Amino acid sequence: MQLGADRIIAMARHVSRQQLAVEFGATDLVADRGEESVARVKVIAGGIGADRVLACVGTEQSTTQTLNSTRPGGGIGITGVPHGAQIDGTAAPSPCPPGTPTMSPASAEGRRMSRSANRQPFG
Repeated sequence: MQLGADRIIAMARHVSRQQLAVEFGATDLVADRGEESVARVKVIAGGIGADRVLACVGTEQSTTQTLNSTRPGGGIGITGVPHGAQIDGTAAPSPCPPGTPTMSPASAEGRRMSRSANRQPFG
């Protein structure tokens, strides 16, 4: 049995960061921003979004892209420190079945994430 991801999608506009992403295993690069980047990730990931997404920048745009690029029920990791981002965690992408990652109001400051419906912490 082999563990690991089949595909690793990196969002980067700068050539130096793209090269580093490929060096660390990225199989796909997305240089777009906003809705274009989300649409591109969904195409690469089979139409529904990525299983796991890391937000490493911390801006409002990057956090929104993270939420919208993740498939329903997928996992999100936020490593970037939010820069005063205001994220509406109630507007999760559709469809949003129970267990889909959502952000609570406190998470705009990077403090807490929970699962919808049963509000269990990630982990």
